[in-house]
Amino acid sequence: MVDRLHETDRSVTVLDGDVARRMLSSGLGFSRADRDTNIRRLGWVGAEFARHGGLAVLAPIAPFAATRAEVRQLVQAHGDLLLVWVSTPLEECERRDRKGLYKLARECKIKEFTGVSDPYDVPENPELRLDTNGQDVDYCAHQVLLKLEQLLQLRKSDGPKRPRVVAEVVDELGQRDRHRHGFGGLVLGGGIRRAGRQ
Repeated sequence: MVDRLHETDRSVTVLDGDVARRMLSSGLGFSRADRDTNIRRLGWVGAEFARHGGLAVLAPIAPFAATRAEVRQLVQAHGDLLLVWVSTPLEECERRDRKGLYKLARECKIKEFTGVSDPYDVPENPELRLDTNGQDVDYCAHQVLLKLEQLLQLRKSDGPKRPRVVAEVVDELGQRDRHRHGFGGLVLGGGIRRAGRQ
């Protein structure tokens, strides 16, 4: 998906949650206050990127609704925010567990672990919800691009509400469609969906 975004006329940056935590928030732990601070820092960087006409893909685990709302407010001062809830059942997160963190959390070796010993506030109104259980990465990425293109079309029809910038969105046929719009931010958020929750 990010490769497709790099084909546009926009500057695109990706702020991966693990990398950003290491580079921006290395002194923070995983208490609620520290996690909120980490997400606020990512949001601020994303908002600054949007302020300068770029597109920021933020990919942290942002478990708390209040903090996500603060980030939305930060970004929307300069552009738009597309919240993508990557809704993955807890069981699937544990099955994928590439880093072994869920196993450690279940053994109580990691405290305050989202979805196991710490809560995750399910987004009430995400712009896009992706259930990754049984879906491949390319399909999910394509859904994000379609939603982004839809937002760009809405911006085009509503007229500019933000500084005008140019971007291209590549559709599934590889055709380029130029839009003048004011989209200034894209946020991807991971989330854990407990069994039975939609």
